[in-house]
Amino acid sequence: MEKQNIDIIISINVYKNVQFLKDQLDNIKKYVKSSFIVILNCNDLMFDLLKNESLPNTIINPEVINKWRGNGILTKGIVSNMSLANEKFIFKYFIILSGRTIFYKELSFKNLDYIKRTIVRNDNFLINKFFYSKLGKYYQNLKKSLYFSPHEGLCFNYQTFNTILNFLNSNLEIKEDIFTFNIPMEEYALQTIAVNEGTGFIYVGNGIHEDYSLENPVKFTRKIFFEAKDNKRIVTNSLLLRLNYKNRR
Repeated sequence: MEKQNIDIIISINVYKNVQFLKDQLDNIKKYVKSSFIVILNCNDLMFDLLKNESLPNTIINPEVINKWRGNGILTKGIVSNMSLANEKFIFKYFIILSGRTIFYKELSFKNLDYIKRTIVRNDNFLINKFFYSKLGKYYQNLKKSLYFSPHEGLCFNYQTFNTILNFLNSNLEIKEDIFTFNIPMEEYALQTIAVNEGTGFIYVGNGIHEDYSLENPVKFTRKIFFEAKDNKRIVTNSLLLRLNYKNRR
């Protein structure tokens, strides 16, 4: 089957809230000003809830992956979406969002063309554990560095996207270890491969610990948090939450 040309592929490991997903898709439609397709990777619950929903510009990945935080299973969902995108589309950029990520300013592939690749220093507190993964050991043996960034807003151009897939499919033991290693590998693995094998990665989000101004011209997404009591959405960031908490004390 001939592949479809599209500007941007957006990958989401979906959250458990169907209404929020619909709001998130409306948000993407509002702010993404290039042609796009959203690929959803679901757990059993969301796959069942969404199978009868009409979601424009959206594909539900038939590979269902039940995920939990703190290990490589979220990366498995991302890579599954990458494989599906590779089967069906030719595109310019692949953007990874979480199930709680929204845009707050307009984005197009032309915006992304002007953003240089992002290299984040390997001083994260979990990076020492990443050294013990098979991917970490692989690059240590080559005397190359390891890299990280939040995965919300992680972006690859088409060349690097294919480089990552080719690397993983040529190193199956490393690939399987990424999916099972006991740290949040979505913050490390693809970023490290992108820098060491490709042209690097672009980071268009504010991640979890947002210490950038929302006027920063190279930032396009932010993460939504929820109040535990009534599951109310809070359009803010963790830095602001910490400051508000400190001011209330």
